[in-house]
Amino acid sequence: MLAAEGRRSPAGGSAQPLQWPATPIANHCEPCVMTFKKTFLALLLGTCLATGASAAANDPVKLAVLADLSGGNALVGNNWRRGVDLAVEQLNSQGGILGHRIEVNVLDGQTNPGVARGLVQRILQDEPYVILDGTNSASIRAITPLIEQAGISQFFNGDAALLTASGYKSAFRTGLGQGTALPRLAEYAKQQLKVAKVGLLWANNDFGRGGRDVIAKEFQRLGVEVVSDQSSEAGQVDFSADVQKLKGAGADAVFLYLNEEDTVRFLRAAKAQALPAKIIGETTLGTQSVINLAGDVADGAISHVTFSPELQTPQAQAFTQLYKQKYNSLPDHNNFKGYIAVQTINAVAKRQGKIDPQAFAEGLRGATVGVAEAPGVIFDTHWSASGEIEHQSFVVKIDNGHANVVETLGNNVPAKP
Repeated sequence: MLAAEGRRSPAGGSAQPLQWPATPIANHCEPCVMTFKKTFLALLLGTCLATGASAAANDPVKLAVLADLSGGNALVGNNWRRGVDLAVEQLNSQGGILGHRIEVNVLDGQTNPGVARGLVQRILQDEPYVILDGTNSASIRAITPLIEQAGISQFFNGDAALLTASGYKSAFRTGLGQGTALPRLAEYAKQQLKVAKVGLLWANNDFGRGGRDVIAKEFQRLGVEVVSDQSSEAGQVDFSADVQKLKGAGADAVFLYLNEEDTVRFLRAAKAQALPAKIIGETTLGTQSVINLAGDVADGAISHVTFSPELQTPQAQAFTQLYKQKYNSLPDHNNFKGYIAVQTINAVAKRQGKIDPQAFAEGLRGATVGVAEAPGVIFDTHWSASGEIEHQSFVVKIDNGHANVVETLGNNVPAKP
C-alpha cells in the first residue's frame, strides 16, 4: 500500500505548475444541533462537536488507484499511474482539494480481472472519495458493478464500447470511447486519405473486438470495402503471416487496433516486408510509448489520438512541460488521462464546495468542465449521463519520433467553459 506524497520538482526545471483559482477552504462539518435551553450540558455538547469538526477539516481526501502495474497491460497501467501521481503532487503543492491534502492508495491489478475484483473489496473498505481505475477493459468490466453498488464514483481508462452500455450512474471514461473516436477516424480515412479498400487487424480481447465492430460498421456505412479481417492474440510475437495476408488482400490501408507492444511488433514486420498499404489506427498507434519503442518503423503511420505532446495549446504545453520536468520524457495519452481524472475530481469538488463521495457522480453527469474554470483538464470537456467523455481529438502523422498534428476533429462537442 503506497501513498502519493507531494514532492518538489527537480532543480533546474523551468515549467510552472498550472495555476488554479484561489478557493477558500470549505467547512464540511454540519453545525452543532443545539436546543434553546442554555444548560451546561448543551454547552458541553456544543464544545465537543466543535472539536470534532476541527479534526474532520484536517482529514485527507482519499483517492484509490487500481492500475495494472504488472502483467500484459503494465505499460498502460504504469503510464496511467504516472499521470495520476503528477496531478496529485501538483494539487497538494497548491493546498490539495478544498484545503484537504490528497492521499492516494495504489494497488496492482496485475492485468487479471480476478485479482482486480478482489482488490476492489479492500479499496471499498477504505471509503475513498473516488476510485481511479487504470486497468484493462476486462478488469474494468469485472469491478464496475461492485463500485457502482457501493455508491462510489469511478474514472476508468478503458476504451471498449461495452463499458458504458450497462447504465452505470457513477462510472466515467477519461478517454474517448470507441463509439466516439472510431467514427471520426473512419470519416477521415474515407474523405481525406481516400481509402477505398481496408484491411482490419485487431486484438482478440474486449478492447479489440469492440473496436473492430465499430470501425467495420463505419467503413460499411461510408462505402469502404473491408478486404481482410484478422484478429491477433495478446503478446503475439510474429506478425509476418498477418502482413502477408494483408498484402495479398490488396488493401490500400490497414486499420491497426492492437495493444502497444503488439503494435510495435506489427510495425517492424510491416517494414521488413515492405507492406505498401497505409497504416492507420486509433490512439495506441500514435502514442508516444509506441513511437519511442518503434523508432523509424513507425514513420508514415497515421493515427487518431486524444492527446499529443506536439499540441500547441497553452494547457497542453503546460502539461507536457510539467511531465517532462518530472519524468524526463514526453507524455502519452495514458499519462494525459490519469492526469485529467484527478484534475476533474478537484474541479467537481470545488463546484460542490464539499468532499461528498455520494454526491460526486451527480455533479459530473451531463456536466462540462472548461479550461477557463479548470486549466488542468487541458481541453473543454463534457461527460454525458452515461459517463462518455467528449472533447476535441487529433489526427497525427508520425515522422522521425514525432506525432505531428495534421488535423483537429470534434470541434462541435458540447464542451464550453
